Amino acid sequence: MSTGKKEKIFEGVMCLARGGADLRLVTVQQIADAAGIGKGTLYEYFSSREEIIAATLVHAVELELARVRAEFDDGKTFDAGLRCLCELAVRCADNSAVGMQFLLAGAHSQGDRPLCGFFSQSEAYVNGLLMRLARRAVREGLAPAEIDEGYAVFALRAAFAGCSASARVGAPDAAVHARRLVLSALRG
Repeated sequence: MSTGKKEKIFEGVMCLARGGADLRLVTVQQIADAAGIGKGTLYEYFSSREEIIAATLVHAVELELARVRAEFDDGKTFDAGLRCLCELAVRCADNSAVGMQFLLAGAHSQGDRPLCGFFSQSEAYVNGLLMRLARRAVREGLAPAEIDEGYAVFALRAAFAGCSASARVGAPDAAVHARRLVLSALRG
């Protein structure tokens, strides 16, 4: 399979999604047009529209997780980790992190077991990042040592959803507000 054409297909789908297209309604012809290739060429790589979209979502999540992994691991402080995850929330808000929108919302396909399994693994990774962020807060004395892990993940997800929503409406200092919300939530 030609990596170049496959990348064009993925980029075409992501371009449609960033443009506001409902991926449930996008046609193979629209994908081909967005990718700049013939409709028949798509079928050389994928057997259906659903397979194209599923593969694109997996590809988009893998790219975003690699980016987040590098940035999150680079910063060893609570604020550096928070900034990394807030930037992810902002990218989700402006549609540049298409696959992550589905992942952070916990919206995976129930009908496609391999895709559902992939998203479950990815979601577990994101939850792990959230717990690492909470532990950084504890280590730096910003949160109490007795954090309930389930509550911490829920609170952090809510904070990043708020950060994303703030960015979507153009509110200034979304990351500052997210930090305040996260710390308040972690302190209980």
